[in-house]
Amino acid sequence: MLILLLLTSSIFFRASDDSVNQDLVVKEWLALEAVDGRGRRPFRPDAVFSQYLLDSESSPPKVGEILEGELGKATWVSASADDEGNFSSPNGAAWAYAKLKLERDIVLLADLQGASTLFLNGVAFSGDPYRFGYQGYPVALRKGDNHIFVTGTRGNFQLAFHARPTKLVFADWTSTTPHLLSGGAVGGEASVALMNLSTEPIPLLYVVAGGVGPFARRRSLVPWGIEPLGVTRVPVDLLARDGHQLPEEPEPQKLYLSLGGASNEDAQVQWLDIGMKKEGQAHLQTFRSGMDNTVQQFGLVPPAEDSSMEGERGLVISLHGASVKPMSQANCFTPKKEWWIACPTNRSPYGFDWQDWGRLDAYEVRDLMLDRFDLPRDKVALTGHSMGGHGAWHLAVNNPDAWCAVAPSAGWCSFDTYGSRPEGSLKGLWFGADGASDTLGLLSNLQGKPLYVLHGEADDNVPVSEAKDMMAACEAQGIEFDFHLEPGAGHWWGNQCMDWPGIFKTFAGQTVPQSPLQLDFRTADPGIDSAHHWVTVEQFLRYGEKAHLSGEREKDGSGVVMTTENVRYFRVNLPLERATIDGQKFSSIEPSPHGVWFVWSESTQTSKEGRWQLRYGGPPSTEKSPNRTGPFKRAFDKSFVLIYGTIGSEKETEELLARARYDSEIWFYRANGHARLCSDREFLDPDSQEDFTHRNIILYGNTENNAAWDTVLADDHPIQVSKNKIRLGSQTWKGDDLGATFVLPRKGEHETLVAAFASTGIAGARLGYTLAPFISGVGYPDYTVFNSQVLQSGDDAILAAGWWNEAWKLKEMKGLEEGGEE
Repeated sequence: MLILLLLTSSIFFRASDDSVNQDLVVKEWLALEAVDGRGRRPFRPDAVFSQYLLDSESSPPKVGEILEGELGKATWVSASADDEGNFSSPNGAAWAYAKLKLERDIVLLADLQGASTLFLNGVAFSGDPYRFGYQGYPVALRKGDNHIFVTGTRGNFQLAFHARPTKLVFADWTSTTPHLLSGGAVGGEASVALMNLSTEPIPLLYVVAGGVGPFARRRSLVPWGIEPLGVTRVPVDLLARDGHQLPEEPEPQKLYLSLGGASNEDAQVQWLDIGMKKEGQAHLQTFRSGMDNTVQQFGLVPPAEDSSMEGERGLVISLHGASVKPMSQANCFTPKKEWWIACPTNRSPYGFDWQDWGRLDAYEVRDLMLDRFDLPRDKVALTGHSMGGHGAWHLAVNNPDAWCAVAPSAGWCSFDTYGSRPEGSLKGLWFGADGASDTLGLLSNLQGKPLYVLHGEADDNVPVSEAKDMMAACEAQGIEFDFHLEPGAGHWWGNQCMDWPGIFKTFAGQTVPQSPLQLDFRTADPGIDSAHHWVTVEQFLRYGEKAHLSGEREKDGSGVVMTTENVRYFRVNLPLERATIDGQKFSSIEPSPHGVWFVWSESTQTSKEGRWQLRYGGPPSTEKSPNRTGPFKRAFDKSFVLIYGTIGSEKETEELLARARYDSEIWFYRANGHARLCSDREFLDPDSQEDFTHRNIILYGNTENNAAWDTVLADDHPIQVSKNKIRLGSQTWKGDDLGATFVLPRKGEHETLVAAFASTGIAGARLGYTLAPFISGVGYPDYTVFNSQVLQSGDDAILAAGWWNEAWKLKEMKGLEEGGEE
């Protein structure tokens, strides 16, 4: 791979000048072969960022300049792009740089296709690495020299800057819509994406939809507007207009939109196509996500008509492969008498590999379908193809109670078998923070689960060895399964890859067993999977390691015998009268309709080795629980808000806004979502408090430059970050290039979290650009402290990392605190 660089101020215009209506293409570049690896790493060496971007005022590279990283040395060389901005190089590209000279300031849409990140004058913006057809993000180019870097390339890339005549831009390339059903009533929700093509905030947005054709007129207000160069998504209700019926034959309906709010601009009229299908056909439905309150869609295949199946039908969740949209997934199935088939999005065609927020998307669609169509919760089957086949394995081992049967097709096991995750001195720590990725380590949860494995023997994308190795692992653990390996078939061999008779034969008549006499349960993360039939793991003894609980109950539920590993607090949801826990006997238990809890006490007056104690309630709200726990990425699971600081210097405020805005763009792109972005001043405004209660908070900065810091974190929280200093327990580190990620409970609320991208100075804040919190397979524990040395040494430069205990307090840091000051 190469890194690309713009070498001179040469520019190309599609017209004779650089007026507001012209597009701009950069043609002359420099390129550099990769000197550092990337991959699924929470922290990684990056010689290019260290040399040219850690300090945004650093001198740019030159032709012939040599750079050295963990992979060796490479030399910057000249490269070029064509008149459309298509860069190509015989050796590919890992980074790129260019210098662009302009005669005035201008705000344009930077349209970067085939690469993940654009740095413009040191500020990062999202690209379109998967070439979805996004037409760019707002960027501010300045009079004089503009320095451009491109990184995260997928082969060659294309960069063009597009002009627009208005500050408020309707991003029609990323709208979310349902299908209407012919002959039925208008209903559902859509969403429209808007961008602020200016360096001033748009304080209030409005969207007027409908009033024409079959749609009733609705007005949506966004009172928080859009930050400078920001992006947002606005939900739009689709309601029926009196006296207007949908036609019997399907044809797209145009939704009238009036968009406004930008100062000195008239409202603009746009039209949004809403597709239509016949009743009974596969179609798209929408719902409001609890993760970020955005409108999301899923494909739905209604069951074949059969009155004898009323009240007996179940649900199949089908997970798509990489790049596949939910409607394409749904179109692979013929209607089934016994099943509704729902196809979630993974939040986008590539999304999160059905992990993290892709997994939550599947659960949201499952729960919505069960409620919307009154389906039985014990009759939900799971399948998927390719990346979705991996998703089937992943969701099944991490929540076996949710599925009555499982059928991965062309699926891969994990990131450690299909591809790899880079090695490092702290590999175990990072993998522990992403323990749900360990499919093999959780495979025993599928004991007794109806399982079918499908794969093409000649698959050149996901090799058949993935299926064979998984089946061998199942055999070794006594897990029964059926399978079919299609002779001569590749990765995709038609709709039968998913609509396979053997899969639906396995699903037929299956339900999840209710309250079995025996259980054996492993969980990597109580925030992902805590409950298994009649037990719930509330807390671990050691977070970052798996917990194991096995047991047998009496038929009437009055007694249990259980053994535990790495469990501190758990519930038995049975009318217990007696119990034996790890050999310790309890008798004369008073039965409770809510079950009973057992908590491990490290020491008591009678035993220095620790004992189990009986409780009639769960952990106190101040402690970790499945509803509020780490690690770091859990803070992005629920209605989160990004808050940047404004009470430091002007330069600090600019950097923190840019960092938070970049994360909001990544979420906008990867999650088809909206990450609410606001300043600390807006967050603390008494008139805005209703907007921010019961929401997870993501902080940028430190206690001295972000006024929200001390209002959401407890006074005695275990990590203190201020200007030029981080203190963790008895350890202190000093410098302006320090950073930290951490998660803690939100002060004054019982179910919400605070996460922080903390920094001691501008250099520390800029290190955040090199993190990968929205990449599946990348784990961050409860806290990590680092400095700019990670750009040279990766894991070896981590100053401290680990997990808080059950009370959100600091545990022993196992030597990672080296380098701190007493």
